[in-house]
Amino acid sequence: KLPIKVHSISWIDASRDTNNGKTWVTGKGEDVTKFLQPNWKPGAYNNHGGNEDCAEILTDQTLNDISCTVKLPALCMRKPIVKKQRSLNVDLPISGAYKLKGWLGTSGKSLFLGPMAVLAFLIWLV
Repeated sequence: KLPIKVHSISWIDASRDTNNGKTWVTGKGEDVTKFLQPNWKPGAYNNHGGNEDCAEILTDQTLNDISCTVKLPALCMRKPIVKKQRSLNVDLPISGAYKLKGWLGTSGKSLFLGPMAVLAFLIWLV
């Protein structure tokens, strides 16, 4: 199974290579056959009707070949963008059980807030 959870059946960027009909490629022409092979749903990789040339991911994290004319949402993957998170250390007299939505952590009487939590806190003060 693929290490991704989907809530609805979705297209993935893979289709049968039109040159040979055996390998699977991305829209950029990258061969993904070896990656896809262990992830096909048993019995689903069958090119039913001779026109199942696109791949979909199912809710059980397996793959199926399907006609490219079926309308489905698309699942896109990209490298994660990691941004350094800014925080604001605010000294507040609060009990350990009290939490603000969006808080990142507590240390004694200090809250370490992300930018959205700071905005929410300022609105809460008003």
